[in-house]
Amino acid sequence: MMRLVRISLALALALLIATPVMAQPPGGGGGGRRGPGGMMFGPGGRGISARTLDRLNLSTEQREAADKAIAKHAEKIKECTEKSRLTQEQRTTLMEAVQKIDREGKTPEQLRDLFQAEMKKVQKPEQAKASEELAAERKAELADVKKAIGEEKTKELEKLLAAPPGGAPKDGKGGKGTRKGRGKKTAEEPKA
Repeated sequence: MMRLVRISLALALALLIATPVMAQPPGGGGGGRRGPGGMMFGPGGRGISARTLDRLNLSTEQREAADKAIAKHAEKIKECTEKSRLTQEQRTTLMEAVQKIDREGKTPEQLRDLFQAEMKKVQKPEQAKASEELAAERKAELADVKKAIGEEKTKELEKLLAAPPGGAPKDGKGGKGTRKGRGKKTAEEPKA
């Protein structure tokens, strides 16, 4: 069972890392409020979505400043995402390579590193450079948003960004979707 969970997590992580490179349609993606602040993963890391900002319960001033910080980086992020996007042939080659990775006993971080190594083999030099620029721009965007929302809300933001997508706890225990009453019942010991 644990092996199945690890494999599932590894595949999910691999797909999430490649999302901005693989999933966007030609000509950019998103639009509306999601746009540049949409949840993105990959070489550029995780972006900041409108939903994430909503969950922080920011004041009007903080929200406007955060939106302004995201907008400041939007064009560069869009440009780097376009330049780093893989062709269909590259995506196929990458997914074939990812399927061959031995996942047994590897941490999610090790799997991410292996995936990124395979990605670099597939990318053209200009795509790799754009991926690096995208990562740097995402870091700058995050720093600007943190500055805009203040120290207290920054701590909340870091917790939200550290949580896996879907809000499940990192330890895999509890959280949304757990079923109570399942499993083997044990007799309670009498209290003294």
